[in-house]
Amino acid sequence: MNPPAADGTTTFAMVGTGWMAAAIAPDFASCGFARLTTVVSRSRDRADAFATKFGVTATATIEELPALDVDVVYIATPHHNHAELACAALEAGKHVLLEKAFTMDAAEARHVAQTALAHDRFLMEAMWMRFNPAIRRAHELLLAGSIGEPRTLQASFGRAVPYDRSHRLWDPARGGGSVLDQGVYPITLADLVFGPPATV
Repeated sequence: MNPPAADGTTTFAMVGTGWMAAAIAPDFASCGFARLTTVVSRSRDRADAFATKFGVTATATIEELPALDVDVVYIATPHHNHAELACAALEAGKHVLLEKAFTMDAAEARHVAQTALAHDRFLMEAMWMRFNPAIRRAHELLLAGSIGEPRTLQASFGRAVPYDRSHRLWDPARGGGSVLDQGVYPITLADLVFGPPATV
C-alpha cells in the first residue's frame, strides 16, 4: 500500500452511487485508519448528491478516475463493468477493493489480477463474509481440527426480487441472476471449508 496520509489515514474513492455504495459509505466513519474522500459516478449530479448525503469532500466522473489523489479505489458498481474500472484504477497506480462478484467470469478475473501484478498494486474482492467474526472463528476451529474433518456443507442464500426486466438483476448482460449476487456467498463458504474444488 501507499504510505498513509500525514494524519495516518488511508484515503478511499468510492466508485458508484447505488444502494451498495450507500450501504458501505457510512462505515468509514467507524474506521480511524480510513477516510472516504471522493465519490465517482458516471453522473456528476449523482456524485454531488451522494457526496452531500455522506459528507464526502470531492466528486469525480468515471473519466477522471485515473487522476484521483487517493490511495484505494472501492468499486461498488454492477458486475459487468468491474473489470474495466478495476484495470483503469490499477493502471493509474491505485490499490483496488472490488465489490463481489469480482468479475463476470474467470477470464476477466485473471486479466484484472494480472493487471494488479503488473502494476504492483493491492487487489482484493470485497467479500465481507470472510471478515465476519463468526466466520473467522469457525475457520480457526476447522484449521485446528477442533470440530473434525468436514464432509458435507449445506448452504443457501437468497432473497425475493420482484421481476423487473429493466433492472440489472434480471439482465444477464449485466451479471443478473442469483449466481453472482447471492451464489458467491455459499460458494465462498464452501471454499473456506474445503479449499479449492478438485471438480465442478
